[in-house]
Amino acid sequence: MYEKDKEQQAKGKKTDIKNRFEIRLRSTKAVQAVEELLLTQNPRELVFYLITDFVDFPDYPLWEIFISHDSLPLEMNPVPVNLDVLCHGWKDRSCPHSSC
Repeated sequence: MYEKDKEQQAKGKKTDIKNRFEIRLRSTKAVQAVEELLLTQNPRELVFYLITDFVDFPDYPLWEIFISHDSLPLEMNPVPVNLDVLCHGWKDRSCPHSSC
């Protein structure tokens, strides 16, 4: 989870999104999530399960209110993958200070 509005502000952009959850799964958990999504065709339920099952803020007093809310807004805005941008990002992260 991170503050999307502050990230965009640092880039000189504006967004109406305040906070954002990113869920990254690997190996078995990723396979299980895809299988569940294919079986249920319910991405909202799957995402909510992942958030409530794997994320916990025990010292945050509003967490219980947040996860018990039945109508949490969930937006999924798929973005087409641009292979050039993706490869450039990988290159930047794998060797940021050299000329790979």
